[in-house]
Amino acid sequence: MDHAWIKDEGWEKWEGVDPFEDHCGPMYFKKIDGNNVSRLVLEEKHMNGQGNLHGGVLMTFADYALFVIARDRLEGIGAVTVSFNCDFIGPGAIGDLLESEGEIMRETGKMLFVRGIVTTGDDILLRYSGVLRKFRKD
Repeated sequence: MDHAWIKDEGWEKWEGVDPFEDHCGPMYFKKIDGNNVSRLVLEEKHMNGQGNLHGGVLMTFADYALFVIARDRLEGIGAVTVSFNCDFIGPGAIGDLLESEGEIMRETGKMLFVRGIVTTGDDILLRYSGVLRKFRKD
């Protein structure tokens, strides 16, 4: 699979921010047509014992994507995931390019309610939603 998109101007990584995401990645993000989009290329390390995409990797990527989707609202403040729900829909394989985008459904003073999907090509792999709890960084 051609990974030339990695070198495209504008793709970023949050390296050194979350050691577990660094281990599971690399994961990338970029704003495309006003939407915050996440990407992950599947490698052998992302597979389960049957050679399919491990569900935990898919959930980790979706949790990462929650923060990418909400990143404009989280400038200068911190947040943690307090709720995460998902529906597994399709499989992933080595070499697949996962992409995620979504939307903020609601925002309160302390909470962000976010939902999104993870796709590879035209196939949906996961639908997810989560609640992020905002807090001030000291």
